[in-house]
Amino acid sequence: MSSIKDRTEFAKRTAVSAGEILKKHFGGRQDWRMKSHRETVTDADIESEEFIIREIEREFGESILSEEFHPDTDIAGTQWIIDPLDGTNNFSCGFPFFCVIIAFAVDDDTKVGVIHEPLRNETFWTDGKASYVGDQKIRVSKTAKISNSFAATGFPYDRGGSCESNLDNFVRVTMAARGVRRAGSAGLDLAYTAAGTFDIYWELGLKPWDMAAGELLVRCAGGKTGLFDGTPWNIRSDRILAGNLEIFFKASNLLGDANL
Repeated sequence: MSSIKDRTEFAKRTAVSAGEILKKHFGGRQDWRMKSHRETVTDADIESEEFIIREIEREFGESILSEEFHPDTDIAGTQWIIDPLDGTNNFSCGFPFFCVIIAFAVDDDTKVGVIHEPLRNETFWTDGKASYVGDQKIRVSKTAKISNSFAATGFPYDRGGSCESNLDNFVRVTMAARGVRRAGSAGLDLAYTAAGTFDIYWELGLKPWDMAAGELLVRCAGGKTGLFDGTPWNIRSDRILAGNLEIFFKASNLLGDANL
């Protein structure tokens, strides 16, 4: 059995190589196809995921849960969880905010998380002990007041009719915080929360491949994660709230349990 260190190095190396595939395709408007309502897929998604899957199968031969080819794999046992291109809508329109996400989990417990931003060549990673960008250890922010906080969020693809839209939460936090950003990549939002750039991040309508790596990054950077009402997050959750220990429950009070 390979060690966590070996798996971490593998995930870092593979994410960087997948990022090179994305850079090869990036630039201007891309050809894309609708996968679901408002959700697109590009040739870059496919090529990146094919590459990552080949590497995992060659090196480990273990279960894979992934956005494009294996979205329905049961969450169980020893498993790789991958998003070959998080921020596809950004990518397809030439907006430079996207990443590769690779996580490794055992029995629903994430052990390794890697988020690689190819344009800035930044690799956020954790081995379950501490969190880093490159060789530099990162920590969540120390902001204690909501009024001083810099927050991030996103909106689900399916947000019509009776579906949860996150708009009420957005208004509440926007009125209370110093600023709120919606940049279009859950992975990078979590990575920047772990690094102390964002004080708060919340979003709903997410999948395990959006959150697993970043959730571990935040916790191993000294932060806290959970659901909107403050109860524990798990890999089957469809939403997440993340922040530093000082501000997490203050943010939870803003979001409350209206969306649970």
